[in-house]
Amino acid sequence: MRRAARERGAWPVLVATSVNVVLVFVGATSLTILLPQVSRDFGASPAETTWFILAYQLVMTALIIVFGRLSDIFGRKRIYVVGVLVFLVGSLAAGLVQEPGAFVGARLVQGVGAAAIITNTTAILTDVFPRERLPTALGMNATSAAFGQALGPVVGGVAAELADWRAIFLVSGPLALLSLLVSLRLVPGRPGTGRERVDVAGAVTLVSSLSLFVAGMSVGSAAGWSGPTAPLLVGGALLVLGFFVWTQTRVASPLVDLALFRVPRLGRRYAAVFVSGFSQYAVILLLSTHLQATEGASAFDVAMMVVVAPSATIVAAQVAGRLVGRVPVARLAVAGMVMIVVAAATLAVAVRTDTLAVGAYVSLALLGLGIGTFMTPNTSLIMLITPTNRRGVSNGIRSTMLNAGYLVTTAVALAVSTATLTPDGRRAVYAGDFPLTGADAAHFATGVQLALLVLVVSGVLGAVLSGGRGPAPGTALAAPPATPPGAAPGPVPSDPGRPPAGGPDGVPVHP
Repeated sequence: MRRAARERGAWPVLVATSVNVVLVFVGATSLTILLPQVSRDFGASPAETTWFILAYQLVMTALIIVFGRLSDIFGRKRIYVVGVLVFLVGSLAAGLVQEPGAFVGARLVQGVGAAAIITNTTAILTDVFPRERLPTALGMNATSAAFGQALGPVVGGVAAELADWRAIFLVSGPLALLSLLVSLRLVPGRPGTGRERVDVAGAVTLVSSLSLFVAGMSVGSAAGWSGPTAPLLVGGALLVLGFFVWTQTRVASPLVDLALFRVPRLGRRYAAVFVSGFSQYAVILLLSTHLQATEGASAFDVAMMVVVAPSATIVAAQVAGRLVGRVPVARLAVAGMVMIVVAAATLAVAVRTDTLAVGAYVSLALLGLGIGTFMTPNTSLIMLITPTNRRGVSNGIRSTMLNAGYLVTTAVALAVSTATLTPDGRRAVYAGDFPLTGADAAHFATGVQLALLVLVVSGVLGAVLSGGRGPAPGTALAAPPATPPGAAPGPVPSDPGRPPAGGPDGVPVHP
């Protein structure tokens, strides 16, 4: 009787957490379509426009592991509930503010809440579901991430077409409030250890490094790279990152366990995760901006086209999951990266031809298939190579590397694609003053091609990193569901029936 009651109470928790996961990824992906409209409405500068999309990614990337630590100390429910509340406040603020700087601030607040949500969702479901129902619950929650990823561009395009882009953020508030009330009532409160120390200096250093990099790229995009400011900011980011790595070897409770990078073949797999994120995430941003800037497409038109990629990811992830254990996983990972390379190359060719629409659909389908084919086997390899008692923190590193790839590629793609424009043309792109005409349109197409070629080169590197000796077919591997662009893959259980708990040895990074 008690077991049945527990299961009945668990399903509303699944619904509440899944709603939040969908909201997190709608918030992450909707601006890839809406960026021109948002910039135009605010009258934003190029630097401010860059921060509209990067602020959210920045804090999510930096805080995933931090919230894993905090959840272990203070308890998962407490951090999760605070995260939902912070996300709610950030969403409402993003829909109401009237100044570009305030919108960036609201996006930062949203990102803080999003990081706390995705860090704890898997562990909360583990707490409330009985063992035999847990795989179903985790699968449904992972599907909600893919659904949110696919829904973001569509919702963005529909909102721009039928109402106002602010509706996305304003609707998120009440939905987050409803899920918050359910979570407060039904999510069990389990005390944290209260003993684990948080590497505050490491967290500040990591955030500072990423912030300096984004600031440097935004300055370079807006004013060019001939002056000293942008190179100095990027150089400073690299120096601070080096200092962060140095400190992580000298503190008792580091944010990142660098010893894992010395495990044979594991550091190479982490690098492959970063490069995969870098190679694929900006493809949709570049395509969307190009179609609106030079072809006169509406946000809704682009949204209907872009949905092909995450849909293909869902299909490919299911197929790859079935092949793991039958086909060498390194071979599957290489195949996925090759598809991502071909996708970027196809689009690079198509942007200067009359077959852009056909090339775009082919590119998006290949992109989605490549992501789904790469993510599952590469994740399984990482978990197999990682010592059993370190799989949780290894998963946290993997997710951070993936999100760092998303962050860096967004900044680089915006900078490279606008580098060939005149100052007036660059301002027009960031202000959403479309369509471009004459020389500006041709120069922007050239810039988009150059940015896509950067992604092609990085994808080739990713294919090389993904190769090498892997487990033979038939080796028992964990096979988590892959997630589409922007989503951080979830933890792979060291125990076959239960994922790792939160904390330094078990950071539940994503549903």
